[in-house]
Amino acid sequence: MDFKYEHINTEVIDDMIFVISRYFSNCDACFKYKENRWCKMTNMDVSRSNMSTCVVKNLPNQSDYTFKHRDKLMEEKRKKMLDWENQ
Repeated sequence: MDFKYEHINTEVIDDMIFVISRYFSNCDACFKYKENRWCKMTNMDVSRSNMSTCVVKNLPNQSDYTFKHRDKLMEEKRKKMLDWENQ
């Protein structure tokens, strides 16, 4: 990753490391471990001021808090990701 980040959060989802700026930024990216490369993420059209990430284990009603069609969401988002090198 050859760019500068300030005020970031990271999260690991589906074998990818997501680096997310806490403020609106064009520097959000994810690292695809299996491919050993960084990719740019699509824009998040939400306010991220003072955002945080966390891991919650053993939540008995976790399905109440998860997106119901996550498989479709991730597929759509992955299709929209661009290689960092192609910018």
